[in-house]
Amino acid sequence: MRNPILPATFAAIAIASPLLSCAKVAGAEDLTLQGEVALQELDYDAARANFEAALAALGEDAVSSDYVQAKLGLIESLVHLDNGACAPEFASLAPVGAPVKDYVYIAGLLANAGHLESGFAVADLGNQRFPDHPSLVKVFENIAQKAKTVGSPQLNEALGGLGYLE
Repeated sequence: MRNPILPATFAAIAIASPLLSCAKVAGAEDLTLQGEVALQELDYDAARANFEAALAALGEDAVSSDYVQAKLGLIESLVHLDNGACAPEFASLAPVGAPVKDYVYIAGLLANAGHLESGFAVADLGNQRFPDHPSLVKVFENIAQKAKTVGSPQLNEALGGLGYLE
C-alpha cells in the first residue's frame, strides 16, 4: 500500500527548493542594497557588514553579477576602513574579472584618500588585466603626482619602474 503523504512531501520539496534559492538571492540583493545605502550615508562599518553578509548569503558563486556587485561594494567600504585589504579583495575577483572602470574607480578613491600604495596596488592589478589602458595610465599619473610630495621610496621605485617617475 502506497503512503499518500510521500508524494505530497516530494511535491512540496520540489516546489520549495527553487523558492528557497530565490529567497537566498533576494536576501543577498537586499543586503547589497542596504550596503550601497550605507556607503552613500558614509556609514562604512554598516556598509562592510551588509556586503559581507550578502557575500555569505551568496556563497561561493563568484561568477554571478550579484556576487561581483557585493564584492565591489565591500572593496569600496574597505577604502575607508582597511585600505590594505582592497588589492587582495580585488585579486579574489580575478576568475571573474572586473571591468577597467572598477579598477580605475577604486584606485582613484584610494589615491584621493591618500592611500597611494594601496591605490597603486589596485591600479597595478588592473594594468595586468588591461595593459596600458588610457584610464589606468591617468590613475598612475595621478598617483605619481601625489607620490612626489609623499616621498615613499617603495612607491617611487614601483612608479619609476613603470616609467611614471624620473
